[in-house]
Amino acid sequence: MSLGAAIEMIDKIRYNRALLKKPRRFDEEKKEFHTKGKIAFLDIEATPEQLAEIRKKLAKRKKENTIIAVVVLLLSVVISCFIFQFLIVDIFFSYFFN
Repeated sequence: MSLGAAIEMIDKIRYNRALLKKPRRFDEEKKEFHTKGKIAFLDIEATPEQLAEIRKKLAKRKKENTIIAVVVLLLSVVISCFIFQFLIVDIFFSYFFN
């Protein structure tokens, strides 16, 4: 084993130890989730009506995002056909047949 490989292994061990010393984002004992200075508690109960409302909102967002994606896709197809037809094909035919 070369010296470089040994140094690399030692560096990996140091890096892994440093990762263990970093604070974790989720505290198992307190059931808290730490995000940029704020603490979010995970033991919040939601009623079935609230869950149904959240599901409706998510379904509406998903439908809106799907519609936007389809419109963008169709527009990109139309634009690329326009570019192909009027720039590439016309230039090709005008160059070789005129």
